[in-house]
Parts: sequence; structure tokens; C-alpha cells
Amino acid sequence: MKVESDLIPYQPSPIPEGPYLIFAPHPDDEVIGMGGTIALARKENIDVHVVYVTNGEAGGDPKIRLVEASKANKLLDISSTEYLNLPDRGLSSTPFLDNKIINFLDKIKPTTIFIPSFTDIHPDHRYFSVNILKVLNKLEINCPLWIYETIKPLEINTLIDINDVIEQKIQAIKCFKSQIKNLPYHDLAKNLNKIRAFTLHKGIKYAEGFFSGTTFNILKLFKERFNDEIKQLSLQSIQK
Repeated sequence: MKVESDLIPYQPSPIPEGPYLIFAPHPDDEVIGMGGTIALARKENIDVHVVYVTNGEAGGDPKIRLVEASKANKLLDISSTEYLNLPDRGLSSTPFLDNKIINFLDKIKPTTIFIPSFTDIHPDHRYFSVNILKVLNKLEINCPLWIYETIKPLEINTLIDINDVIEQKIQAIKCFKSQIKNLPYHDLAKNLNKIRAFTLHKGIKYAEGFFSGTTFNILKLFKERFNDEIKQLSLQSIQK
């Protein structure tokens, strides 16, 4: 049976090398999921580029959402934004834009790529993550790949100490007024970041969690890490 330290970090990791390319299915996902890491990267002059997959029209007026995103981006000092303009909650019935993804990769030449989780709740998150993995593998792009969490806690293997920038992150989330009037994403994110610091040094009150690997081994790592545990527990149940 694995011990706790096999399943969750007890030490924070340094932020990865840049430039960063972050794919956000909706305007606000990147801020909720990794706004603290973005703020830390920009403090170290790492370029951070965000690609919005949809304009978030299923969750409100897309023009308002993009204006809110612009305000949050300014607060976090995000380097640039790009747009795929795909339909919100309609990704699975829309042709995947491989060529546009390739153009972004060629233009930005990222050292680290961030995507939402293929185990997330929202169908757009799941669909996009699986398909971007297919594109990266087809192009044989093997670089650091970090999976970020939004509201649903994920199985993680990396923690980033965001103590010094937590309030900057929360203020950035509050820029999305049209969204937090329905759900308090700023409170939910802050509470999740507080939970993520549970295994870290007592001086670290807030952390962001990721599952990190490379584009070639991320699925293999995820499967190996958790399937073995499931199989072991199932075997014990049968033996009993």
C-alpha cells in the first residue's frame, strides 16, 4: 500500500521554465486554476500566453466575459491572448482546429504547456484536453505538460506555493463579476488553494495543485500511478 508521500507532495516545486502556453476552455479557467502560478511567472519575467478555446457564451454575454478577462489579464500582467472562437458547450460536435493549434505552437514556441484536466467535470474541459494531447503526440512535441485544476480537485503530483500572490489571484478572479454573481469562484478557489497547502510547511497557507509530466508520458504516468492502487485495493477486497 502506498503511503501519503507517494500520493501528494510534501514540498512545493519551483515554477516551470517559460514561456508558458495556457489553454483555457473558457475565459476565467486559467485564473481560477493557476492565477497564482501566472503571477509568480510574470514576477520572474516569464512570458505567459493564454489561448481561449471558447468565448464563454453559454455562461453569459461573451463580450462581457472577454472584457472581464482583459481586466484580469491586465492585473496578472499576462503577455498575450489568442482566441479559437469555438462554441461553448459544443466542442465535442465541432471539428478540432489542429492547424490553429499548430500556428500557436509555432508562434509562441512554449517551453511549458498547461491544459485543463481530462478527468474534469465540464465536458469542454475533458474534450479539449484529450484532443490537444492527440495533437501534441501527433506532432511529436515532447515538452513539460502541466494539468491544472479549476473547481474539481484533481489527483496531483506537484504543488506551487502561492502564498505571496494569493490576494492578487483573488482580485483577478473578482474581475469576472458576471460569473461570481452566480457562483463565488473567488471563495472556492481560495479554499481549494488552502486545502492544497495542507501537506506543506506551516508557513505556506496557499498552494496550487497540478499533475505534471511530459506530453509523451502524462497519460502513462496518470494511469500507472492510480490504476495500480485501484487494482491492489480490488484484490484485497476479493481476498477478504
